[in-house]
Amino acid sequence: MKEDRAPHVVILGGGFGGLYTYYYLSRALREVPHVRITLISEQNYFLFTPLLHEVATGGLTPSNIVAPIRTVLSIGQSDFCKAKVKRVSLATKNVETSVGEFSYDYLVLALGSETNFFDTPGASEYAYTLKSLSDAAELKNHILECFETAAYTLDANRTTLGTVVVIGGGPTGVELAGELAEFIHYTLLSTYCEGRSAEPRVVLLEKGERLLCSLDPRLGIAAEAALTAQGVEVRLGVGVAEISQNGVLLKSGEHISARTVVWTAGVKPRSIKLIPTTITDEHGCIPVDALLRVRGHEDVFALGDLAAVTDAHGVRVPNLAQSATKEARIAAENIAAAITGAKQKVFTWRPSGVLVSLGRWRAVGIVGGMFISGPLAWCLWRMVYLFKMLTWQKQVKVAVEWTVNLFSKRDISEL
Repeated sequence: MKEDRAPHVVILGGGFGGLYTYYYLSRALREVPHVRITLISEQNYFLFTPLLHEVATGGLTPSNIVAPIRTVLSIGQSDFCKAKVKRVSLATKNVETSVGEFSYDYLVLALGSETNFFDTPGASEYAYTLKSLSDAAELKNHILECFETAAYTLDANRTTLGTVVVIGGGPTGVELAGELAEFIHYTLLSTYCEGRSAEPRVVLLEKGERLLCSLDPRLGIAAEAALTAQGVEVRLGVGVAEISQNGVLLKSGEHISARTVVWTAGVKPRSIKLIPTTITDEHGCIPVDALLRVRGHEDVFALGDLAAVTDAHGVRVPNLAQSATKEARIAAENIAAAITGAKQKVFTWRPSGVLVSLGRWRAVGIVGGMFISGPLAWCLWRMVYLFKMLTWQKQVKVAVEWTVNLFSKRDISEL
């Protein structure tokens, strides 16, 4: 520990990685005096991103999946800064933000990711995304506007207005497609199209040969069957050539007419100005060692979607909320160990299992190495996410909303 002044730890990012790093580090250092921890985030709230698809489909109220960072962590006035990170210099150990500069002794890079459109023509202009609360609100409002218009439109145009194309068959795209199918068939059809012919469609496009390609093959096969049973058109092995305001052009030449296109096909590390620039790989990720330290910089840690994490056994860690929280714990313990002179720990990836919701009473998962599906998996998925909500107030509110939705239509108010 430095003798001339108290160590200052700066954490960049208020998502799963940053929030849990602050939580674990403050606990690890509670008996150590004179250590300052500063968390910097663009928003003053923590967003529970795994439930964004339910906000977009009327299942949950936006305020129920966010929690104020200061309240959740009981952060003091000077220990949290709402600001945008502009530049990080590892050479001078300085962070430049929209409200000023911060020097650090230890730094945690946990700024997350942003949508990667892979230079697909028209994607950034015409496709909706699902990375933020505003994304979910915009998507829901657009879908409702399409159905409002369809209620007074000739039959020939109603199908296009009611068609939603989801591009990307990973967990986000699969869960969104399942919730969209439920939202449309249990709520929107009976509200807007009762007594009239209408054929709204949910189309899920995946360029790979199966859904959920980064997970156990059993999950992808079961998810495809469950979504198909709900009326979702699952298209595998298809590439997207262009997106326009009128739909999606596939590389095969086929055009799918739709007024709503959602891009969930990939993410990339959030763009920030780093000095030196050589610490990132060809994908923009920051490689770290087994202690989660940026290579060549023992006082800088990176985790979550921003980092390329390979654990002590050489296993590449997937970019999931559960991996970010596990990385946060080890990073926090290693920073505390560096400050107190204790031995640091290597990170070993031990997945807790995976659960993917597919709409009402439908889900698939791997828990304890065992494959589960159907109502059991769906109930377990809801229990797990309720348990992970950061406050008991949010747990109660989400549980109430989920219960009400079982016996009534979903909310169709614009946000």
